[in-house]
Amino acid sequence: AVGSDVYLESPGDVPPYVARLLEIYAYKFAADEVYFNARWYYRDDDVREYGMRDKARAAALRAHEHELYMSLHDEENHVDTVLR
Repeated sequence: AVGSDVYLESPGDVPPYVARLLEIYAYKFAADEVYFNARWYYRDDDVREYGMRDKARAAALRAHEHELYMSLHDEENHVDTVLR
């Protein structure tokens, strides 16, 4: 449901990605294919990677082991990538 947080497929040994569903839809030209827009949550490694754009603040950007930060990054994905 829109507003729900979901786990998404990730490569290899990387923990599942986490995102909040913003909208769910199908295109008229492919009505059997369902897509969604989601806003990503970032883990510690992601926070530091994106924080390196501002090196003065990057060292202060830390997330605890089980802590996630909601980002402003959102994008379209196919519903088959949702794990739960």
